[in-house]
Amino acid sequence: MNRAVMNCHGQRSGLLRATGLLLAALLSACGGGSGSSSSSNNDLQLPLSAEQRQAVLRLPVVVHVLYRDEQTNISDEQIQSQLAATNQHLRALNSAELATVPEVYQPYIADARIELVLADQDPQGQPSTGITRTPYPDPVDGSCDYCTGTAAQWDPSRYINIWVGEYSTRTGRLAALGSAVAGPSSAREQWGITLEYRVFGSLEYGEPEALGWLHEDYAQGKTLTHELGHYLGLLGHIQLGEGHRLYSCDGLPDTSCSNSELTMSFMRTLQPDAELKMFSRSQADIMRHTLLNGYLQGLAQL
Repeated sequence: MNRAVMNCHGQRSGLLRATGLLLAALLSACGGGSGSSSSSNNDLQLPLSAEQRQAVLRLPVVVHVLYRDEQTNISDEQIQSQLAATNQHLRALNSAELATVPEVYQPYIADARIELVLADQDPQGQPSTGITRTPYPDPVDGSCDYCTGTAAQWDPSRYINIWVGEYSTRTGRLAALGSAVAGPSSAREQWGITLEYRVFGSLEYGEPEALGWLHEDYAQGKTLTHELGHYLGLLGHIQLGEGHRLYSCDGLPDTSCSNSELTMSFMRTLQPDAELKMFSRSQADIMRHTLLNGYLQGLAQL
């Protein structure tokens, strides 16, 4: 099963619609170049202060479970295992995997200093677990029909909305893994991340009997990590597109390492979870810029 492609007005593997992020325009406005592949654009030049680079940014998350039966009504443990995994990925704490990154790329492994936390209050200020559960008989196909009604989006300026449900072929196989919608080119009422329930969770952080429905190729929770990268401003993938792949691994002009070389990047597509291991320093800077100075400014809890 392929991890899908996200582009400006395109689809992921032709299956899930995912309105892209205007990263090239955003970076251009911040002195980061026009998005061409010329060497002068290796310098990211994002306006991040030393304090902004060091602060840990905590992002409130609400997980909307869209279920049609007991199997698709995923457990709290499955949800918690997913957030634990993605936080490990964001903080570069997946040390056993990172030890296998070739030595030449080790200096560019980034602790993005970003963490996900389940929201403890709903939009009305009432106590919340950060999890909603809604009976839903239809496929979670990226149409965002589920963004309203009982599984309605919470204010995207205050929360990251994640919808988890089923999207199968007629034979029960995965039709797609997920999609992300955010940024100035998309409708705010559709901002959020959508994931198939069999790729949401991590066997590393939960008991196998509670997570038995996870797909064997996607049982490390890296689909959310990948889609979160898109949501936080990483346009395209390291193999294609215009965006983070065009920049040096640390965002500096004289660095020979390019993000497009990082075959172990979380932003690589068409790969199982076991192949994805790291964010680069320039990718981390782009995500932090989106949260501190970009279209998600004000979302992070400092």
